Amino acid sequence: MPGVPGVGEKTGIQLLQEFKTLDGIYENLDNIKPTTAKKLEAGKELAYMSKKVGEIWCDAPVELDWDAADINGTDLNKVAAILKKFEFTSLIKRLPKHMQQVDQPALFIDEPDVVKLKEIAWPKTLEINGPLVVHIQDGELWVSLNNETVTHKPISELDNSMWRALEFGTVISYDVKKLYHDLAALDVKVHFGEIHDVRQAAFLVDPLRRDRSLAALLGGEVPEPADYVAGLWQVYKWQSDAFKHEPRIADIAHRFDFPLTYMLFRMEHKGIKIDKDLLAKMSVEHADPHKK
Repeated sequence: MPGVPGVGEKTGIQLLQEFKTLDGIYENLDNIKPTTAKKLEAGKELAYMSKKVGEIWCDAPVELDWDAADINGTDLNKVAAILKKFEFTSLIKRLPKHMQQVDQPALFIDEPDVVKLKEIAWPKTLEINGPLVVHIQDGELWVSLNNETVTHKPISELDNSMWRALEFGTVISYDVKKLYHDLAALDVKVHFGEIHDVRQAAFLVDPLRRDRSLAALLGGEVPEPADYVAGLWQVYKWQSDAFKHEPRIADIAHRFDFPLTYMLFRMEHKGIKIDKDLLAKMSVEHADPHKK
């Protein structure tokens, strides 16, 4: 509801306490501070529209079905699952404790069905035959060529040939644009041929989801790098399945969103040229359309 521009909640409450109703406020504009009265007068239409929108309809044609309203025998798992699906986190916390503790469909990194990756020594050569997970943390590059093993090495010890090898694979990572920036800060120049950005894919699959952090996608914290990489594999699998069911979303990801990542990184990293004189002129014109 828009309310009256320039009149905040605190002022509105004070006016209603003094004049009781919205009509009472507008009947007493002469008794209100001139600056506030002027704003009220200018926003009168919005004020009454907001009042109308905010009204509770007590005569809505809804019949109460007492049998349907009976909570005895309620499937608590289903209630919690629905609240979780639509991300009503605050409502879940307000449920009785026994309802908060029901089993909810969530994926945790330490669940038995999530594979724990085996850490192996850094190979002499990277043989890339498909998708691979790439993650950097604390100056180390973590690479997983499959969902069974993971290896890592300080970035300072890697030569250029290794980065060229990565460019031939489909790199799975979380927020690839940030990954590019982090590598650039370490003086690493690389351009992955194909990517699967877990963060961007999470938006495409469910744009209404508020928290798209990897921890939220997995349902638990992932502090250890090896677990983080395992989590990326798990979410990648889930998102790949989602793409199969939504081919149009997959097309948007692979034709537009993913390929644009490197271009956006380059724009942010190098910057873009602007015509300051033209921008100054446009600023004046937009501030006052009558000026040329």
